[in-house]
Formats: sequence, structure tokens, C-alpha cells
Amino acid sequence: MSEKVPGEKPGLLIHYTIDGEIQTTTEESMTPREILSEAGYDPESYSLVEVEGGRHQPRVNLDEPIPIREHMKFVSTPAATGAGKGV
Repeated sequence: MSEKVPGEKPGLLIHYTIDGEIQTTTEESMTPREILSEAGYDPESYSLVEVEGGRHQPRVNLDEPIPIREHMKFVSTPAATGAGKGV
């Protein structure tokens, strides 16, 4: 369940996962670049895939905002020249 976070930007705390790791944000939308970076992945080395209802939707444009909803699920996939996790 989302909650207000004292001292943070007004808004609800939204929980989502990337590779099974829980992440949180108060942003209503984020780019794949931001999602990957916040999880510790180098956006130039990894791609983002949204998983919903058993379907996998690759997010090709790293700078196209994605509306963030509670309990969204993402997975990272190494890019063709993926160098590894870490920014």
C-alpha cells in the first residue's frame, strides 16, 4: 500500500520491482534510464523490460517516460555490449 513520505516530495510512495528487488519512488512517471539507474544498473549496458500479466514489453527508448503504478514489475537484460551491474 502506498503511503505519504515525511520530508519527501508530496505524493504517494509507489513500490515496484526490478529483477525481484523492491524499489520505491514518489514520481508519477520515470524513464527506463531512471529506473535502471535507481536500481544500480548502467543504462548504457542494460535494457529494461516491463512484465505484466506474463507478457514482456521491452522499453526500447531509454528517455520515454513510463507512468509508474503500484507493484509494477521490471526485469533488466544485458545489452549486446553489457558490461555488468553498477553505475
